[in-house]
Amino acid sequence: MSGSIRLSKEHGVNPTLLTCWQCGADTGEIALLGACSKLKCRQCGAIVFGSRMEPCPRCGAGKDKDRYASHFEVIERNAEAPMKMSGGLCPKCDKMRKDADLEVSKGGIYWKCDKCGSTGAVKATSELSKNIRKKMKIEPPNPCGVVLLPEQCPVCQKEKV
Repeated sequence: MSGSIRLSKEHGVNPTLLTCWQCGADTGEIALLGACSKLKCRQCGAIVFGSRMEPCPRCGAGKDKDRYASHFEVIERNAEAPMKMSGGLCPKCDKMRKDADLEVSKGGIYWKCDKCGSTGAVKATSELSKNIRKKMKIEPPNPCGVVLLPEQCPVCQKEKV
């Protein structure tokens, strides 16, 4: 794969530590940002480093060439180095994601909180999983899931205590 980095006049390749997009912990990875801009997707709110000529990596906004100029807003022209930015998943969240995938393949269901954005899986043996799958007519290992309200979310409920 070939490519080039437009160098920052102040920071050169502008090395930047990556953080987990789910929990904010270090991923152990470094990105070389150069002189790219910090952008915010107007569709989903994702923070991205790059140019305006790329679709959003999270929601895909901007795939249509007519929308290139309008799907991102520039937050900063040249990000200061070193800083942290969202990357992939940290080892802990990656393990949690793989465990959730395994549980869903056995008949569990994914869940995501509408307020805090936390995710997980309900066990395959729970009545909730069985009822949701029956109602949605989705058999394992096919995935399905629900969006939880804050009062149903285990993470939001722990924060109340």
